[in-house]
Amino acid sequence: MTANNPLSFHRGAPNVGRLFPNYRELEQDYYRRTKIYPIMHTVVIRRDIYERDPWVAMNLYKALSRAKDSAFRLLAEGGSPKVSSAWLQPLLEEEQAIIGKDWYPYGIEANRPSIDALLQYVHEHGLTPRRLQIEELFAPGTLRDIPVSEGQLV
Repeated sequence: MTANNPLSFHRGAPNVGRLFPNYRELEQDYYRRTKIYPIMHTVVIRRDIYERDPWVAMNLYKALSRAKDSAFRLLAEGGSPKVSSAWLQPLLEEEQAIIGKDWYPYGIEANRPSIDALLQYVHEHGLTPRRLQIEELFAPGTLRDIPVSEGQLV
């Protein structure tokens, strides 16, 4: 199982295929019903660094938010050199109609369904001794969603 199509799939291996041929419709339906969208990456700050310099968490959050905002703006306003699709704009509009303006939102509230599901699954699978709470995972200053436009880095 992989998020990317393996080489054997591209080569047409008869024993390699999609588990669900209509994966796009199924994934869109799942998102509409659950609001769960797999989180692709996380950023972690070592506790000793955060305790020494707590401002690091908010500055990192704001810097990454600005970088993402800039990348999305470039894609939405003119496409991307990596994406040469004749129907890029309708694709972006379709995804925004399902997911919203921000495909990969930062912040807890926008990701609460996905984070809650993750915490439930890791506990059910025995990876944590108890069901953790979201507030245990994040630096206190980042518990509220911070708009990118909310001022300069501190």
